[in-house]
Parts: sequence; structure tokens; C-alpha cells
Amino acid sequence: MIANTGRAGREGHFFVLDDPAWAAEVVHRPSGRTMRVLTDQSGVGVYSGDHFHRPRAGLCLETGAWPDAPNRPDFPSVRLDPGQTYRHRTIYEFRTIGDVPA
Repeated sequence: MIANTGRAGREGHFFVLDDPAWAAEVVHRPSGRTMRVLTDQSGVGVYSGDHFHRPRAGLCLETGAWPDAPNRPDFPSVRLDPGQTYRHRTIYEFRTIGDVPA
């Protein structure tokens, strides 16, 4: 984890991915629903939806580059020069527990 990225009333954390293919998995056991996030990005930000109908009413998993990377030479570069193409992929995979491969 790099830092708590939360702002007033909003919890947030950014996690550096060792295995960029698999970023996160969320499971709701009572219903059996799962959400898996796969990406080629270098990290995933996780924050709560404290400003929805009630606190903790939502969850956001946002893939991307490390926070503040343009200002941190010790972080992986996010520079995009003229003529270069920016292309990354994130997959949000929804299943039920019975459908998830072991």
C-alpha cells in the first residue's frame, strides 16, 4: 500500500500490485455474488462510498498508475510523449460462488 488517499469523510487506499493480472476480488457470501478485477495496471485504489445514501453504502475499485507518479521520480513513469498511445485493460468479472473455478 502506498498511502491513505482518503479525503474528508472518504476512506481510500492504493495498493501496489505484485501480480498485475489479478487485482482484487470482492465476495458477498449471503447472495453468493463475486466480483473479480483483472488489470495490466500497476495498482488498484479502493475507496468507500461514504457520500451515497448512507456511509459505506458502496465500494470503488479503481485501477491505475501510482498516485502522484508525475511528481515522484522514484515511482514508475506515467509520461506519455507525443505520438505514443496510452492503452491499458481492466476487466470486471461478475459471477456467483457456484460459478467460480476452484
